Amino acid sequence: MKRILLVYVLMAAMLCACLISCANGEKLPQLPCTLYKAEDHFYIAVDYGSLEQEEYRLDVPEEIDGLPVARIRGQGFSGITQLVILHVPGSVKQIDESAFLGCTSLQKVTIECGTERIGGAAFADCTALTKVTLPNTLTYIGWCIFQGCTSLTEITFEGTRAEWDALETSSAMITGVVVARKSITEDYLSGGK
Repeated sequence: MKRILLVYVLMAAMLCACLISCANGEKLPQLPCTLYKAEDHFYIAVDYGSLEQEEYRLDVPEEIDGLPVARIRGQGFSGITQLVILHVPGSVKQIDESAFLGCTSLQKVTIECGTERIGGAAFADCTALTKVTLPNTLTYIGWCIFQGCTSLTEITFEGTRAEWDALETSSAMITGVVVARKSITEDYLSGGK
């Protein structure tokens, strides 16, 4: 009974996300996902067997059955070439390592305030990625999260320079992020404001 209820809730959340995305002019279908239940939260990964379209968006739901979707599983969406737009709500506290590695059609990523950790190579080799928005709630960014993102031209960090500098990072990660940000905001990263 709980499993059936969970399926209905997930379908309703996906329908709502699809309606919202259509209202915003982004008329891509929602990526089919599987939810996994941990003790006090859900985590999410792609349902590989259900991919029928050429392009999808993913609006991660904030909660299912009263529990938050708090984590995106490592390699959970790795290699999904049909994913074009990603929206991560603040309920997701952690994006695991290599979660979106090799999503070569992914163009836009928005991560809302509330997310705290992004694991290493989370968005590596997303060659179509051009725009990323990161929240000021981040406390950790792993190694090489944007390595191989050859089209990346805009990274917006919604915090201050001091908050950016306070992030716990891997030294290998800095190269990918700084190079991408430097091309947009040279003075910001070279000791500016």
